[in-house]
Amino acid sequence: MKTFLLIILLISSFIINLINNDFPLGYHPDEVKKVSFILENHQDFKHPLLLLQIPRLVNFFLGWDSPEAITFLGRTLNAFYGTLIVLITYLIARKFLKGFWPILAATILGLSPILVIHAHYIKEDILFTLFFLISFWTLLLYKNNQTLKNLLIFSLSISLAISSKYMGIIFLLPSCLLIRSYKRALLFLSVVLIIFLLINYPIITHFSIFQSGFNFEIGHSLLGHNHRGIFIPISAMEYFFGFHYLYSIIPGFTLFFTLAATTGLIFILFKWRSLNLNYKMLLCTPLIYYFIIEISPLKTFPDYMRYSIPLIPFLSIFCAIAWRELSRRYPFFHLLFVTALIYMIYDSTLLVYYLNDDTRAKALIWMKKHPDQFKGDQYALNERGHPCVSILDLREQQEEGVSYLLSSSFFYDRITLAQSLHRKDPLIEKCKSSLDLLFTLPYKEISPAHKSFAFSNPHIRIIDITEKSSPLTEIPS
Repeated sequence: MKTFLLIILLISSFIINLINNDFPLGYHPDEVKKVSFILENHQDFKHPLLLLQIPRLVNFFLGWDSPEAITFLGRTLNAFYGTLIVLITYLIARKFLKGFWPILAATILGLSPILVIHAHYIKEDILFTLFFLISFWTLLLYKNNQTLKNLLIFSLSISLAISSKYMGIIFLLPSCLLIRSYKRALLFLSVVLIIFLLINYPIITHFSIFQSGFNFEIGHSLLGHNHRGIFIPISAMEYFFGFHYLYSIIPGFTLFFTLAATTGLIFILFKWRSLNLNYKMLLCTPLIYYFIIEISPLKTFPDYMRYSIPLIPFLSIFCAIAWRELSRRYPFFHLLFVTALIYMIYDSTLLVYYLNDDTRAKALIWMKKHPDQFKGDQYALNERGHPCVSILDLREQQEEGVSYLLSSSFFYDRITLAQSLHRKDPLIEKCKSSLDLLFTLPYKEISPAHKSFAFSNPHIRIIDITEKSSPLTEIPS
């Protein structure tokens, strides 16, 4: 019965990850670059190459040569990675929970908006989460049975995680400490390095490009995101280590399950002295990871929540623990959890449904009726956008024949936050004051039918900058 339910869950997970993944290329700006890298067999090394190498290998047999086909391939593979995350979470949960509880943990994860939506994009976070989880699972296997075979499997897993995202490097030292044996730790590091170089072999022939890309990513992580000159680092203390909890985990995992996961974590924490090593690793791994992403000032708008995706499988297990413990004491908690699960299904379903009915698609309908009469920021017009439409000289735009400026919430919310954090950057202050002035002009707002999430469905304001502003009756609501 459990096997049958697991199969149904995995099939359902893959289907929901695939639905509506044919939205236009460019809604997530990085996808355009990834598709180009896959097709043209080059890279900038701002991320390791595993995300590119897998579709390149698959496409070696398929022979597809159009951006649309490669986009479909990359998104389909990412949907598959998302489903594998659900499977690995189930396998990990079985080491801590009995009966149907591991299935429930995997179900909560598989239906969570943060996993479902990000499984639709060609981006490193889902792939990194997969191998981060596999690394944790294989480490459990090794600690329980310290054979050379299990050590090599763990080494392979860690290397694949590092080949997905440079962030995986931070787990080398804790891994060596857990291995304990000096000789085995040296073997572990050697295998990790060899596999990393095999996957990322262009490093050898394009070392200067790798050095530039790697240094960029290190600076990115230590200094924060720089979007076309707009620099917004967010320190941990500005939100008292609560930024990702409030703005990533709660929206992406829902409030109820975030609180349930916190409760489950507290249940484990109170039993710390009696816990075995597996439970201590289950508790410490997400806490260490959360501390790292909070301490980094890199919280990139609009989709900062993607950095917290590796936490969600652990939180799903904590939810199952909380569900089990609370329902034993108070049976009515079964009803609460089931109701919350139904709401999560509703939320994820609507988010997926509206991926292909994005506010930018509605704006595109309007733009086709007004050719050459508009300009907008990157998140309103994809790759054609200006970094900050508010600082454009309105008189010059009018003389050029521009009648409308488009600004998206993915941009103006970022500027509003930066200004609220008292950033003294002249460009931020100029953008904010210009936006305030721009929004005094007549505008029509295109709002999402459900809500903005990750890189989908920003609020878009179409601002009339003509001297004789008229009601924007032709703009879709």
